[in-house]
Amino acid sequence: MDKPEHSDNTEKNTKNDRSIWIMLGTVSAIGIEFAACTIAGFYLGTWLGSHLGNRQVWVLVGVLAGMVVGVAGAVGVIRRIMRESDE
Repeated sequence: MDKPEHSDNTEKNTKNDRSIWIMLGTVSAIGIEFAACTIAGFYLGTWLGSHLGNRQVWVLVGVLAGMVVGVAGAVGVIRRIMRESDE
């Protein structure tokens, strides 16, 4: 009785496992980048508020600016991934 060859399945599973980890890492990096930009915006807004007055407004502006930068970074990462997947 001959043993069936499983090398094709094993190779496909290994490739799928790698792509799952790559996707997981990418999503994690996007989330961390967004959170870091938002927190940096909070601290920048706090610093500006302490120097310029009207702290609440500057904190809000800083957080919103941080969120915009975080979304822009996420869009950049997603665009790069889409270009790489098209190649």
